[in-house]
Amino acid sequence: MKFLKNIEFLDLPFYISSCVAIIIAAFFDRKLLMYILPIVIVSLAIIYIKKANNVSFLYVFGLFLMILCDILVYFDFEKYLPAICILTSTYFIICTLVLIKFMKTKRFRVRSLLSVPILISSFLIVYLIYSISHLVYDFIKDMIPLVILSVSSLLLYIIASYFIYIIDIYKRGLNILIVACLCIFITSLVPINELFFSNNVFTVFINITHILGFYIFIDFLIKTKPAKITSDHHNYL
Repeated sequence: MKFLKNIEFLDLPFYISSCVAIIIAAFFDRKLLMYILPIVIVSLAIIYIKKANNVSFLYVFGLFLMILCDILVYFDFEKYLPAICILTSTYFIICTLVLIKFMKTKRFRVRSLLSVPILISSFLIVYLIYSISHLVYDFIKDMIPLVILSVSSLLLYIIASYFIYIIDIYKRGLNILIVACLCIFITSLVPINELFFSNNVFTVFINITHILGFYIFIDFLIKTKPAKITSDHHNYL
């Protein structure tokens, strides 16, 4: 009951449309998601515009690109795969550009990039990308440049997210890293679900992580102010 009391009227369209999207993913024809997911994203865009102190209209534009991307995914993934790659890549690039203002700090240690967990994680990400690419090669062999663009933009976004996390000056820095992990999950699972093994369980997980990714990222933008660069005579290298 306490949770219900804390829900603002502005948030209701998002919660209702998200629940409907998950129900459709679980029990109905997933093509119906092309109608409900745009409502989810539009409701999030409204929340962001209304609540953020400094609205990035570049990111709002990115959200509307993802509306078009979601429509194409569930209309005909294989036919519109090139357009989906371009739209997804553009969104990741926009997210990276939006995060740049949170990365302007002197509080950074180069050796933190060379930690064992990060090296292992990097290896696993590269291996995952290779495995998925090998699996879907017959579908992407005529559009390798677009696939490289998609992978590069995703890696760029992951690097930006990890940088914000390791500088450790934002209370919600971990949230941005979580969103990057969700993006890896989505971009890996969607091709499998659409081209090889269509399963409602996969569709539910994809849409939950898809919606969560948007929500957590927007929550970060609303509640986090970029840190100011202050003079610092300590050597962090």
